[in-house]
Order: sequence, then C-alpha cells, then structure tokens
Amino acid sequence: MFYVKTKINDETTIRTEITYENVFTVCPKCNKEHHTDLVGIIANGGDLHTTTEYCTECSAEIQNNAKNNALTVGAVKTFKSKH
Repeated sequence: MFYVKTKINDETTIRTEITYENVFTVCPKCNKEHHTDLVGIIANGGDLHTTTEYCTECSAEIQNNAKNNALTVGAVKTFKSKH
C-alpha cells in the first residue's frame, strides 16, 4: 500500500491511501482540478516533480492551435516560395 501522510499537529497525522480514484492534479492553464494516472505518467518517463498535465479541454485547445499554426506556417511558406 502507498499512502500520503499529512501531519496536522503534534498529536494528529492523517494517512490517505493512494488509489486510482484519489489522485488529482491542477491544469497549469485554467487551474481546473482533474483526475490523473500516476502509473501512466511514470510509464511514459514522467515524474512527480517536473510533469504537468493539462485538463481535457485545454489539451484539445493546445492541440488545435498547434495544428492551425502548422497549417498557417505551411501556407505562408508556400505563398513565399511562389514569388
């Protein structure tokens, strides 16, 4: 069992088991709290100190912006090469 231990005061400590259902993070863009998968993060080479995760909505927005920027850049390069 893995758990998080939080000392409230000299007499009180809370121990919370870490499960798939109770691990959350905050989106660095919108500050929305969302569920995260620690096993997936670690399996993909991430760690708890340097990894950040965007929420579903912000992640989709970032991916769409990247696609649109790539298309725009490609169009500008094509336009410039014709002149």
